[in-house]
Amino acid sequence: MVGEIVKKASFSTNGYFEEIDEVENEHGYQKFLNFVLKYADSFCLSIYMNEMFRDMDDFRKTKWGYLYNSILDYEYTCESPVTIGSEVMIIYFKIDQITTKFLTEKKMIYDFRDCVHIKESYNWLWDLAFLKDNKVFFISCTHEQFCSIDGNVLKLYHNQ
Repeated sequence: MVGEIVKKASFSTNGYFEEIDEVENEHGYQKFLNFVLKYADSFCLSIYMNEMFRDMDDFRKTKWGYLYNSILDYEYTCESPVTIGSEVMIIYFKIDQITTKFLTEKKMIYDFRDCVHIKESYNWLWDLAFLKDNKVFFISCTHEQFCSIDGNVLKLYHNQ
């Protein structure tokens, strides 16, 4: 075990989740981001743990190090918003100018399979999720290429 297994965010909501495939292209993704960056108060990404990537010091040394000052918190867990069983570090980010730029530079929702070579190993930053009031309302699974949104939030999105 790399670190203490903790659970900071609630991965369940009072609502129901629906698939949202319109974020799989650049136009749909950017439209979705315009909404979600106003609605969400934070987001998280997962990085899979291994013997070569153990902590935030390793994260600071990656190409993502420029995001370090936007980190709200992190946790080690075996239960991410989309995965159970694999040990991951979930990194929670505030929505600010730096992270907004990072998010808007992506062309679609699955561009978060971002890889970096760390100490003879590869690590991925992926599985974007958005939160409001510490509750996840949007999840994506990069390698499986699916994403879902809380049905109540989807209604807000379509009614904007």
